[in-house]
Amino acid sequence: MKPLSLVFLLSVGVPLGATTLFSDNFESYGAGNLSGQGGWTGCGSIPVGTSGALPTKVARADLGSAGCSGAFSGFGIISHSFPGSIADNVITTLSFEAYAPAGAHDAGVWLSDLGGTTFTGMQLIPDRTVPGWSLLLYQNGNPSGRISMPGGTGVPVSFQVVIDVPGQIVYAIYNFGSGAQTTSALSLAGNTTLNQWTALSIAGDYRDGLPQDQIDNITLTQTPEPSTLFLTAIIGLLVFPAVRRRRSVHIVHHRVGCPAYSISDVLNL
Repeated sequence: MKPLSLVFLLSVGVPLGATTLFSDNFESYGAGNLSGQGGWTGCGSIPVGTSGALPTKVARADLGSAGCSGAFSGFGIISHSFPGSIADNVITTLSFEAYAPAGAHDAGVWLSDLGGTTFTGMQLIPDRTVPGWSLLLYQNGNPSGRISMPGGTGVPVSFQVVIDVPGQIVYAIYNFGSGAQTTSALSLAGNTTLNQWTALSIAGDYRDGLPQDQIDNITLTQTPEPSTLFLTAIIGLLVFPAVRRRRSVHIVHHRVGCPAYSISDVLNL
């Protein structure tokens, strides 16, 4: 059997070297506030419950309530830490499914520090001003970029937010029911706070009494930068056939008494 080729691996989208930092589908939790279950903590209430829009248990910001103070007064924010951070030389991908009714605003998934008095990080939220969804970046409480995605309310949708630190960009891939679409990119150049993004949050904004959304199947993964993946695949393509030849040489050595071969000899066969 021949080893998988690099072309085949890339063509089927196999995430070489992918590491899952966090994943949750809320299925094991009881009804009631998400905070206090499975390592989630926070202020305010984001209940866990079933939904007519998404088929399984979900985090329901639409049934939540405020409880945070300071800069986040009027919000409910339930957070979960993850190991590591948004590091150099890796691509971090945040995936989740959501449902937001028409007019929903400012709820959603945040990737941030949440440790200070001002917001640093990323939000993907329903935005009634679009109307639709928005991807926003903040640094020390100041907005540093926004991408609008019109549509996607009133139906189940899915998102991937790709934080490409080697490429110094962030963008979203979304599916509103007619196939995957990719947004333009926001620049990460000059952002000095990425290693502070160490928490995932589900948030609701209850200040204006507007509808909120529901969130399910959150996953956070990291993969090495493409050049590292390419090198790993190339090494595999070179070494696997060499190992097979080495085994053949080893068999011949025992059968006919040939001298032993070194690994450098094998790699040069």
